[in-house]
Amino acid sequence: MDNETREMFSLILSRFDSIDTRLDKMDERLDSMDNRLNILEYKQNVTARKLDDLQLDVQNLGRDIRRDIHHLNDTTETIVEILKQHEMIPL
Repeated sequence: MDNETREMFSLILSRFDSIDTRLDKMDERLDSMDNRLNILEYKQNVTARKLDDLQLDVQNLGRDIRRDIHHLNDTTETIVEILKQHEMIPL
């Protein structure tokens, strides 16, 4: 092998080393991005679960409020009837 060929191979090898180093750095960055993405997915799942729980709580609260209002209406009607029977309010 002549000197020119050796120099060319040496140059090619140094370029491969440079490319390999750059690819290693890219792998590190991609690994970091993958980890961050996993964290974001976990947080999104937790947030979605909390939102579902909140929606269920709001539905239950609405049902409870409607039931309480119905009970209050019944109680008010009962009081009005008792007051009418005792002639404490006009008929």
